[in-house]
Amino acid sequence: MGRCVVGGTTRRPERHSAGAPKSHQRAAETPTGFPASVIRRWAAHIPSSLLSPLPSVIDHLSRCSTSRLLANIMAPLLEVREAPIIDYKNAIWAYYRYEPSIAAAILFAILFFLITTFQSWQIYKAKNWYYVVFVIGGLFEVIGYIGRAVSASQTPRWTLGAYIVQALFTLVPPALYAASIYMTLGRMVRAVGAEALSPIRIRWMTSMFVSGDILSFLLQACGAGIMAGGTLENLTTGANIIVGGLSLQLLYFGFFVIAGGVFHYRMIKYPSKAPNRDVVNWHKHMNVLYAASVLIFVRSLFRTIEYGLGNDGYLMRHEAFLYVFDACLMLAVMVVYAVFPPTEIGQAIKAKREMEKAQRPESGQTSESDAEDAQVAAGEKQEPAGDKIV
Repeated sequence: MGRCVVGGTTRRPERHSAGAPKSHQRAAETPTGFPASVIRRWAAHIPSSLLSPLPSVIDHLSRCSTSRLLANIMAPLLEVREAPIIDYKNAIWAYYRYEPSIAAAILFAILFFLITTFQSWQIYKAKNWYYVVFVIGGLFEVIGYIGRAVSASQTPRWTLGAYIVQALFTLVPPALYAASIYMTLGRMVRAVGAEALSPIRIRWMTSMFVSGDILSFLLQACGAGIMAGGTLENLTTGANIIVGGLSLQLLYFGFFVIAGGVFHYRMIKYPSKAPNRDVVNWHKHMNVLYAASVLIFVRSLFRTIEYGLGNDGYLMRHEAFLYVFDACLMLAVMVVYAVFPPTEIGQAIKAKREMEKAQRPESGQTSESDAEDAQVAAGEKQEPAGDKIV
């Protein structure tokens, strides 16, 4: 069961490895899962003399289909002993270019857990169920930094499973935060009755930006999934797809900030077009939106540059950048919305719906406003020229 190190990752030689390209060699063959991780810890304290007969035992068990599960559980005993110390600083590709900090990962896992728990209580109390997506992003952060702590505990014998968990679940949460912000702006426009001031039709605003966000999310998740293939080729391809997903996120988020700025400008210039502008403190919520947007944009830009520079880039070689430009910024986003939650926007929307329901005409009758809307939709009535928004 000889092993080799190619590109900074632990690899097992294939049977036809004499002329096989490096891209076909596995980056990590260590079985993953709860039993394997527990057994690896126990195996570290077992004398090597007791492990010597295990290769023949495992080979015998593997031939029996009913015993393959037991063989897979016993295999980590040998792999702990045989996993080499990786020269992660000079390798072609490595999980990390430094020794990740367990303390920092645990600290941020706790912080994200606390703020996520608090926001879950806020959502439950206010019944703003659309905002659950934001809390899911916080939950992903918790999982990601727990995975990072586990991966750090494996130094320098890192495994692919723990690495992928921490990479994926710390990568995609901003897409969920952004989706929540998109929906918040759309609801605020409806709450103040300023649909005419939106640069994009309100019915399309949320769906358009959220669709782009979902596509970005899927690209990033797909890239991380390809990286789980473990070959040098898969690791490189996955990183490139992640860069594409992050770039798409930046593009959509930039358009969203511009649309929000245009709406803000029109709210100030045409106050009469927002009859319910005093129902919510829209100035405050717009400022919160700008603050969160800047934090997410800077973080996504950092991640794009980080992956763009490659596995051997300067940013990948210094762990501090990850915590300063990712962990701290995303924690700040959650804190901002915990301090200034969009609760009153949801309450205003509910009150507006109840009022419209109470004022709805009886069955078979058509109100004057409904008739005018129908005429405008049919092109039979032109809106006054003075109502046109430039």
